[in-house]
Amino acid sequence: MADVPPPPPSPRRVPLLVVTAAALLVLLAAAAAGAVDRPTQPRKLTLISTANGAALADVHGNPLYLREADKPNTPGCTGRCAKTFPPALGAAARGHGVTGKVTHTAHHAPGSSLPQVVYDRHPLYYYAKDRPKRPRGQDVDGFRLVAPDGKPLPVGEIGTATSRPKPPTAGPATPPGTTAAPRPAHTGAR
Repeated sequence: MADVPPPPPSPRRVPLLVVTAAALLVLLAAAAAGAVDRPTQPRKLTLISTANGAALADVHGNPLYLREADKPNTPGCTGRCAKTFPPALGAAARGHGVTGKVTHTAHHAPGSSLPQVVYDRHPLYYYAKDRPKRPRGQDVDGFRLVAPDGKPLPVGEIGTATSRPKPPTAGPATPPGTTAAPRPAHTGAR
């Protein structure tokens, strides 16, 4: 008998295959946007906006924290602490609005072959219960979100963050295509 080619897929099978593939992609994307529960490379430091001001985050919007008990450039969160607050690893570039000095520790982070990212002398950490742009670790066990100037954000309600804080305004805006009128010189006379 001659080999008979298989029949073409039925019209019902093609949509089912497409739907199944799409569902798998959605699940993979959701898993990638989940909590950072292990040491991770932030790749680029960015800013998210919170109720208390701009805060450092990684390229995916995952908030980054400093540990108030750490000595400058020296991480002190290990063991159980590092399970809850895994270190940010490797070298990270600075994104828009991130102005502080980005370096890394002299030694590898515990359990990693990479050093820990340091921002203005503060080793950086993730919080395992966070989601992108949804910081929950503020003031948990002495950890604080990091402001663009490298200082801890004030303690208080943080809420949901947005992708990037609005830049500060420098006064009244001049409409495009026009120039601001020059101010009269002050002569000192009244």
